[in-house]
Amino acid sequence: MMWVSLNRIYIMFHLKTRETLLNPLRCTLMIFIPYWLKRKTLSMENSLMMSGSHSRRSITGIFAIIIVICAVGCATNITREELLKQLQSDAPPLVVDVRSQHEYDRDHVPGAVHIPFYSIGSGLKELGYPKTDPVVIYCEHGPRSGIAGFSLFLSGYDNVYSLEGSMRGWRKNEFPIEIITH
Repeated sequence: MMWVSLNRIYIMFHLKTRETLLNPLRCTLMIFIPYWLKRKTLSMENSLMMSGSHSRRSITGIFAIIIVICAVGCATNITREELLKQLQSDAPPLVVDVRSQHEYDRDHVPGAVHIPFYSIGSGLKELGYPKTDPVVIYCEHGPRSGIAGFSLFLSGYDNVYSLEGSMRGWRKNEFPIEIITH
């Protein structure tokens, strides 16, 4: 049973982009985390009647794994300079701001669409955006775009990029922004 699950995950990774295959941390996380979480969940259920410190360690471990997944995400980084160059080309990528509506209205990358990180998959589906076309995601400083990237990866999007330095870096380096006034 374990071998079948790992084999299915390996095939999924084998079909993904070269950058994902070459990133051993992502591969390791995706292969071992589901198995580890299942074991830890069963362990936590059994340990609820035992010492409280064991269950706290288990919960802390699960949260640590979730944080690592969010930080790593499943997106390749794209530099601010490269994104600006692509935005000025004939075929710019779709740029998605996954922050809140208020943050998006305050300032965003020119041409970016707003889809909150928690509805990124359904938002792109509503737009009818193909899973093979490039998508650049960003938030204010990284965690939300990491969650969005992971969600898109699991949904089968092949070309997901995360803006290096996020919006904070874009603004700090004085790249062009758009502002929505009401």
